[in-house]
Amino acid sequence: MCCSYSALCQHQHHRQHHQHQVIHVNHRSAVTTLFTLFHATTAVLIVLNFVSLSEAQIGYSRYLSELRIQELRNMAIRLEHSIDMDKFVCESYFDYVCGRNRPLFSILGMYVYI
Repeated sequence: MCCSYSALCQHQHHRQHHQHQVIHVNHRSAVTTLFTLFHATTAVLIVLNFVSLSEAQIGYSRYLSELRIQELRNMAIRLEHSIDMDKFVCESYFDYVCGRNRPLFSILGMYVYI
C-alpha cells in the first residue's frame, strides 16, 4: 500500500508540475502573441500615418499648382489685353511692364524700378 500511495503521489506531483509548465508555456505564448500583435498594430498605424501625410502633401501641392496655374492665366489675360497691335510685341510688353509701378527685373539681386 505504501508503494502504491507513493507512486500515486509522485504521479500526481508530476501531473501538477506538467500542468504548471503548460500554463507557463501558454502564458509565455500569450504574452509573445500580444507583444507581436502590439508591434504589428504599431507598424500599421505608422504606415497609415505616412500615407495620410503623403496624401495631404499631394493635395497641398495640387492646390498650390492650381493657384499658380490660375495666376499665370490671369497674367496672360492681362498681357493679352495690354498688347497694342500697332506696336511690336516686345514694345507692348515693355509698356505693360513699365505701366505697373513695381519691380520686375532683377539684376544681381537688385530691383530696377521703371
